[in-house]
Amino acid sequence: MKPTLSVVIPALNEEAALASTVETLIRIFGPLFADYELLIIDDGSRDRTGSIADRLAAADRHVRVVHHGENMGLGYSYREGIRLATMEYVCWLPGDRGGLTSDDDLANILKAVGRADIVLVYLLSENRRWQRRVISRTYTRILNLLFGLNLKYYNGGNVYRRELLTRMPMTSDGYGLFAEILVQMMKSGHSYVEVGMHNRERSRGDSKAFRLKNWFRVGRSVLSLLWRVRVVQAWDRLRGRARATPPVSFSL
Repeated sequence: MKPTLSVVIPALNEEAALASTVETLIRIFGPLFADYELLIIDDGSRDRTGSIADRLAAADRHVRVVHHGENMGLGYSYREGIRLATMEYVCWLPGDRGGLTSDDDLANILKAVGRADIVLVYLLSENRRWQRRVISRTYTRILNLLFGLNLKYYNGGNVYRRELLTRMPMTSDGYGLFAEILVQMMKSGHSYVEVGMHNRERSRGDSKAFRLKNWFRVGRSVLSLLWRVRVVQAWDRLRGRARATPPVSFSL
């Protein structure tokens, strides 16, 4: 039986790309899932993103919209989308997805949904500016070192079994949420499959991930996660309340 999927689409001032993103997803999802929903989170946009999202929702029953009166952050929007999701699996995609990932790569990722608890997305190739590549690789190496992992990428559009997400503590309102979720999933021993994608430079605008305030949020999130994973859980294991379980990987 085909799985079902909720896609959280945080959108901040994405009037130029949102409609194309949603129309592409609707076209790809139909043959792959028994049912699906697209949760557009209009995160305080100051352009026509909100009205475009409402129009898309009126035209297709699979689309739902939430409006924020002010910008709450990517992590906050994703957490809200997880809370509102109703399908078996959950992932996130940006409102400007059309310029970043090819349809073939997205279809390969989605075809793996249901084969494990997690579809873990990593980069097969890099077409971003060298500064962003250096920052991304450094961030990955630091997280692997801190948490004893060997992951290839932390900020991908990973797909998770929804019931696992609803039981997991999540605190970050920024980009650090992706590492917060993934590290806890890996440490809990859930099964996963890895699927690669080719990354492309944005066709419009600049990434919002590299703003200074986002890096402060990420730093706080990593420190909080380090405390929970390395200190609190280690103490619980010593007291016999928890045990570490290695993740299980499946090949495609």
